[in-house]
Amino acid sequence: ILMDVQMPEMDGYTATARIRELERARNMHTPILAVTAHALQGDRDRCLEAGMDGYLSKPLAGKELAEAVHRIFPEEPAPEDAEVGSADQENGVVHAWDATSALERLDGDENLLAEVVEIFLGEAPRQLAELRAAIAAGNAEAAAKIAHSLKGELGYFGMAEVSAYARQIENLAWQGKLEDMEIVSTALENRVQAIMESMQNAARVPAEVKG
Repeated sequence: ILMDVQMPEMDGYTATARIRELERARNMHTPILAVTAHALQGDRDRCLEAGMDGYLSKPLAGKELAEAVHRIFPEEPAPEDAEVGSADQENGVVHAWDATSALERLDGDENLLAEVVEIFLGEAPRQLAELRAAIAAGNAEAAAKIAHSLKGELGYFGMAEVSAYARQIENLAWQGKLEDMEIVSTALENRVQAIMESMQNAARVPAEVKG
């Protein structure tokens, strides 16, 4: 089980505890890997204390997931070494979107990349509008949840620099700093718009030109 730690209604810690309670009565054990946007030592320890078997931080990379599964099931073949690039800066220039890096994160699955790009292009404008509305209404909790989702999606595409803006908004929301959130939100929106434009331009390039 890949267990998202930050879920609504019941978080991953509670869900894992419930599963372990059921398993004790049946003398069984289901491997559970925690999946979280946090990467602090305390968070890792808390996951293990809750009964999880491993810990992965978002955004997930195929090689890291394969290695985590291999540690639980050592009889499975070990993943081959591969260089996974996720940098979004080169020579001090921030790139809007690196399709090659995103494709590497998806183990070269072009169909899956096209699918997640389509989902992002459809969802991001709505998320940004909802984020603006939440900040305008002073709803810090809603703003934090939207920023958390955007943070994961941007990180999934390897956009660490842009994802950091969403993470900052999430932190400011929990601190109740609405004015600061509005400033950072504008910066985030400008960058997400650039990413979307880059994705749309890439989609319009004929296949023979790409190859």
